[in-house]
Amino acid sequence: MASASAPEVVVVFDFDRTIIDWDSDDWVITKLGAADAFQRLRPTMRWNPLMDRMMAELHARGKTPEDIRDCLRSAPLDTHVVSAVKTAAALGCDLKVVSDANTFFIETVLAHHGVLGCFSEIVTNPASVDADGRLRISPFHDPASAPHGCSLCPDNMCKCRARYWGGSRQQAVTRSGAGASSTSVTGREITARPSSWGKGTTSWQGRTTPCGISSATTSSFSRLRFIRGTAARNWKRRCLSWPAK
Repeated sequence: MASASAPEVVVVFDFDRTIIDWDSDDWVITKLGAADAFQRLRPTMRWNPLMDRMMAELHARGKTPEDIRDCLRSAPLDTHVVSAVKTAAALGCDLKVVSDANTFFIETVLAHHGVLGCFSEIVTNPASVDADGRLRISPFHDPASAPHGCSLCPDNMCKCRARYWGGSRQQAVTRSGAGASSTSVTGREITARPSSWGKGTTSWQGRTTPCGISSATTSSFSRLRFIRGTAARNWKRRCLSWPAK
């Protein structure tokens, strides 16, 4: 994993449609031939239990965890993203993933492309292979026993509470992600304003938290920046401009 020294810059990534340009759940379900079951079950289930149910469906159709790994390894990953991740890690940035995917999918893809060790932390829904050889996907937060109450996030995972930033001493936090729940990871409700960073980027000004976490807990951030997942090339150039640690 990444360096244990306290970095000045933390880069927090979403996974689906950010590190990868595709959705890992959709990719596995479609490529392994279970789209019919997905379409049938989608109107009746929440996403996280639906994905666990789809893993059961794949198991019933004879697909193994190794088949799922091979499917994920076959998916494309932009070489600029790989290069940017390696560059940021080499410069001493603390890289993390906060995603509503799952550990099995994320670790498989990152390991296949040689960047798993660049990340100090992966916060996502846990996944494991049970005694029957079936991949199981569990919720990060149990919506029945411990609802998080965030209006931006699905009930299985509030990204803000999953990766609580209170008391952070890092000088800058850069968030790369897509979707409403990606705004929650900062612990604030945010609004866009013009940025001088260039095309494909937006800087944000925090206001209030939708998760019940006081905005005072995030006041230690001197800068908060959000880079769209499609701006990998521009982001890499910015990584190269950061001073080496």
